[in-house]
Amino acid sequence: MGLNEELIAVVVFLLVSMGCSDLDSDREALLSFKEKADLKQTLGSSWTGNNPCTDNWDGVICNSDNRVVKLRLENRRFPGVLENGLGQLTELKVLSLKGNNLTGRIPSDLSRCRRLQKLYLNSNRLEGSIPEALLTLQDLDRVDVSNNHLSGSIPAAIGGLRKLLTLRLEMNSLTGGVPDVSNIPNLTDFNVSWNNLSGPVPSAMASRYPTAYVGNSALCGPPSFAPCPPKSRTQKPSQQIIVIIAVAVIGAFVLSFSALFFGYRYLRASSKDVDKSDTATTGTEKKEMASGDIVFVTRDAGKFQLADLLQASAELLGKGSLGSTYKALCTGGFVAVKRLVDRTGCSKKVFERRMGIVGRMTHTNLLRLRAFYFYARIEKLLVYDYMPKRSLHNVLHGNSPGTPSRLSWSKRLKISLGVARCLKFLHHQCKLPHGNIKSSNVLLTERYEARVSDFGLLPFVPSDQALEKNGYRAPECQTASDISRKADVFSFGVILLELLTGKLPAEEESSGGDQAGNSSKMDLPSWAIATVNDEWTSAVFDNAIEVSKQEQMNGLLKVAMACVTRAAEERPKMIQVVQMIEEVEAIEVSPDLSYI
Repeated sequence: MGLNEELIAVVVFLLVSMGCSDLDSDREALLSFKEKADLKQTLGSSWTGNNPCTDNWDGVICNSDNRVVKLRLENRRFPGVLENGLGQLTELKVLSLKGNNLTGRIPSDLSRCRRLQKLYLNSNRLEGSIPEALLTLQDLDRVDVSNNHLSGSIPAAIGGLRKLLTLRLEMNSLTGGVPDVSNIPNLTDFNVSWNNLSGPVPSAMASRYPTAYVGNSALCGPPSFAPCPPKSRTQKPSQQIIVIIAVAVIGAFVLSFSALFFGYRYLRASSKDVDKSDTATTGTEKKEMASGDIVFVTRDAGKFQLADLLQASAELLGKGSLGSTYKALCTGGFVAVKRLVDRTGCSKKVFERRMGIVGRMTHTNLLRLRAFYFYARIEKLLVYDYMPKRSLHNVLHGNSPGTPSRLSWSKRLKISLGVARCLKFLHHQCKLPHGNIKSSNVLLTERYEARVSDFGLLPFVPSDQALEKNGYRAPECQTASDISRKADVFSFGVILLELLTGKLPAEEESSGGDQAGNSSKMDLPSWAIATVNDEWTSAVFDNAIEVSKQEQMNGLLKVAMACVTRAAEERPKMIQVVQMIEEVEAIEVSPDLSYI
């Protein structure tokens, strides 16, 4: 073998060895991640074999050189910890671990993934700060770490990521100011809502991202915050002022020393005569401080105390998967008190942060949270406005005392539009799903104005908890982690069908079930679709609705049918739903004087 052939053989051997080394490194990084994150072994046998690329490991995509370039493991409900180690995937371009239950921190060693473009870690339970090292990855174009427990300030260097298209940081506990990202040319999806940010919003960003700052009460300036306080001018003190201050400090020191000296002698003389009753009082005060106080989120402080709630005579209003709700009489009138069953057992700090966020959300059709109290890790108290007409479910299905046997069409249309506008606010301004839309969570004022309740309670449901089949759940929702804004749209469509038909969301079929005598149930959307397809549209509507409203009823039925489409991606957005209902409301109808 000639010298050239030997040289070529050595080069080939080295290249093959390097390739094997890189593959071993990728495999090691993936198996380390699986060991720490996938504690329930949900990946099972899908990660077997020695080669993640040729053995088709689930969620792993490789390039032609057998290097991992994409890792997509979304909505797997991993209960483990995310730690350093994935940085060994040095060719990684896409990392998506969103919708899991991962704890830990954002891995700082991801800075070794120099080709990383897309980072999705949203909807987990990650803590700590945003690593500065990540901001050296100049190819990043999509970053979403929203809906975690991140803290600390947002690094100013984030404005240097010039390729960013998406930057989602909402629903965390981030502090400090809003970073100036106005020089990122194509950043169209930016959101820092529902954090603890403070100070002015950079002027260049105020109009560019007008809804990106909701839920940060300490921000000031445009687009929608209180004016920022004027900057104080710092002046160099004169020599005369310095002399005055020095004399005052020396005098204060002399007086303090004298007070300490004579006070010490007095305490020694009187320490043996301390009244025992003082000790008892101190113990009581410590006990009261340890028990905690009710936290008000409205201007109700002083109207009622925690003792009023705990001692008030209560009337049970209803029970649900998240606890029971009572009507309680306190100083100033009735309130509704929900005894929230928190199956996640979150800490007092996390609970108060979440409820503080909910308390700052205001919309005409959203039930107002007035106060809250951390009773225990498993049980909390939430105080709301009391609604005299109770819920839409009560009114429609005859369980509300003193309500008419039928609900007029104008009230039904008014209620549907109110709920739709509330969901539009939650989806498009707050960027959050409700998660439990049903007619019993649509409360009514004396004037039959809708107030949507139970918003903000989704985080208290374990992400892997199976959801009850109550007739409102979208087909794709099996566990709490499957809940989305599109799922809310389906649930709202069921409410529209309730308003149109007067029927429950799931009823026993009139045929009486199977031959064995077991009753079966048909869900309301399936029944309505089947009836319309059989060209019996008129049979869908509640007989209590005025006949003169037929054209509006047909219009609202079309909206309902669009919302309950089984394919989530085909359902309209709530901003479109509101527009469609407003168009239905604008349809002229002939007056029906016979109806009162």
